[in-house]
Amino acid sequence: MVGMNFTHKHGCVQDRFRVSAEGKLMARARVDAESIWFDGHFPDQPILPGIAQLSLVTQVLHHHTGGRLRVTGYKRVRFRQMIQPADWMQISLEMSNAKNILFKITVNADVAAGGIVVVEPLTLKTKSGDH
Repeated sequence: MVGMNFTHKHGCVQDRFRVSAEGKLMARARVDAESIWFDGHFPDQPILPGIAQLSLVTQVLHHHTGGRLRVTGYKRVRFRQMIQPADWMQISLEMSNAKNILFKITVNADVAAGGIVVVEPLTLKTKSGDH
């Protein structure tokens, strides 16, 4: 894995990325206990909300593609395991076809979440008459 350390605006640290021989993108990430994602979710037993998990998947995708794909939705998402503060997550993305990317989040080799990210190429729009 390539060492890349950047912090997401909500306190996520992603420290490693790699692309497997099969073309699967892999990233390792964790969310600090002080992240706003954990505020009120839940006070006595903080867990990472599903929307935060999808945000991490999107951030990994955008980082890897340089923002050339736009996420238009998610399909067949299943949250199977709670993710707690400071848990290291393995996020994997694999192209299924031109519009669907399979994703999986694992914690300690157990699947925590998975589903499909629906994407489309990001195109620049020009005014009529521009060349």
